[in-house]
Amino acid sequence: MPRRLKSPARDNSCLSRLIAACAALFLCSCTIGTLTKPGLTDAEFKKDMYECDRDARMSGLGTGLASVGMRLQCMEARGYVEVH
Repeated sequence: MPRRLKSPARDNSCLSRLIAACAALFLCSCTIGTLTKPGLTDAEFKKDMYECDRDARMSGLGTGLASVGMRLQCMEARGYVEVH
């Protein structure tokens, strides 16, 4: 009985799903949990988050994991605590 060759389209479909699943896991691991700070107003939080986000983007690290880590460190330096 002759062997059946795999279809290249089928292999690409499996690879695409694997890449999508890995990307989803990576993106979920890069998010910041809930940040809290006693006596905080919504306006203060938005201002601090904007400034930390701007600083992370201006650092040249892009928008990946390093940028998320830098933004979290900036917020912690301002007195925020991350809650999961």
